[in-house]
Amino acid sequence: NKFVFAGLDNFKQVIAELRMEGGMLQEALKTSIIVFFTGLIPMPLSLIVPFYIYKKMAGHSFFKVVLFLPSVLSGMVVALSYKYMVNQVIPEILLDYFGIVLKPLLGTRETTFGTIYFYNTIMSLGGNILVYLGVLSRIPESINDYTRLEGCGLIQEFFYIHFVQ
Repeated sequence: NKFVFAGLDNFKQVIAELRMEGGMLQEALKTSIIVFFTGLIPMPLSLIVPFYIYKKMAGHSFFKVVLFLPSVLSGMVVALSYKYMVNQVIPEILLDYFGIVLKPLLGTRETTFGTIYFYNTIMSLGGNILVYLGVLSRIPESINDYTRLEGCGLIQEFFYIHFVQ
């Protein structure tokens, strides 16, 4: 029942566990690096989709419903629906139409991480898109008129007008 100063022993232990082949810390570090770098992938979608909806291009209402619906529905309902879809619906469709036997995606070690990561990415898109749509809606109509008069294309408008402010 006494306190002892550990010094650098904790750091030595972490480094030793990271060097250990197949150790839990090594696996956690690898997963963290993957999540960090692949977390950059949804960012362009979080910018492009709100711009697409803001410009009221073909199918913008469909995107609103599909991307906002998980944010509005109860998290439990969405999670259970997703679990049912990836464990039963997708394997059954692949078997019936393509003859491909697929184990439940949340039932195998190889596919669980990707399946959960995909779910988290889709769930985060709705909130990000809502924020960016709010930002785009605050742009004065006079700026949009100006871009049309100057012959600014969609890509120029996207990069130089809407997301520079």
